[in-house]
Amino acid sequence: MSDGPDLAALLATLEEHGVAHVVGGSVGALAHGAPDVSPGDLDIVPATDPANLGRLADALARLGAEPAVETGAWQTDEAGEHRWVEDGVERPPRALDPQDASTYDHSFATPHGRLDVVPSIAGAYADLRSRASRLLIAGREAWVAHPIDILAGMTGPRRPKDGPRVRHLRSLAAAPTSSSGIGFIGFRTARSELMVGLFRDLIGLDVVREAPGATWFRLGTDAE
Repeated sequence: MSDGPDLAALLATLEEHGVAHVVGGSVGALAHGAPDVSPGDLDIVPATDPANLGRLADALARLGAEPAVETGAWQTDEAGEHRWVEDGVERPPRALDPQDASTYDHSFATPHGRLDVVPSIAGAYADLRSRASRLLIAGREAWVAHPIDILAGMTGPRRPKDGPRVRHLRSLAAAPTSSSGIGFIGFRTARSELMVGLFRDLIGLDVVREAPGATWFRLGTDAE
């Protein structure tokens, strides 16, 4: 792990800027307790509404993130396997545009290690977030994709060293899960600012994400 990314620093910056995201990839597998995992980067799937992408752009600027010029592209086969195919064609990164999530689809180099932003893999943020768990990564809590989604997002072809990780994630995916049975509680109100203040400032719930006219709060580990 000494040569890998500074996960605490990367996650802290995303949190400071209020970036709604789900962690996947090898870091997600590590958070779920998979053995023999040494992440080379931090993979995140961000919410793609313009406000959140704007916050992500600010976080990337704070990190001094630089996208690399790519000479290949991701392809997905009939079985859903994701493969990086090198074709030698240079694809300079586009300027980040909060109105276009695809402009964020890059591997960024930062002083804290590589940060891979994937707007959609094995589903978009809303899909992954509904199944994600709140887990510890480098001493910080983060939303981590479900083992099934991490497996679906893994690239092919599989390498021998991926075996223990895959078997561990499959065992978690097949195991019965504990849940409160409550996934979502909603309130309609004509006094939105006061209601948000009640839950955020007086009750002390963490804000998960925001949208025009709506605010989501974390309620335990498996509900909003």
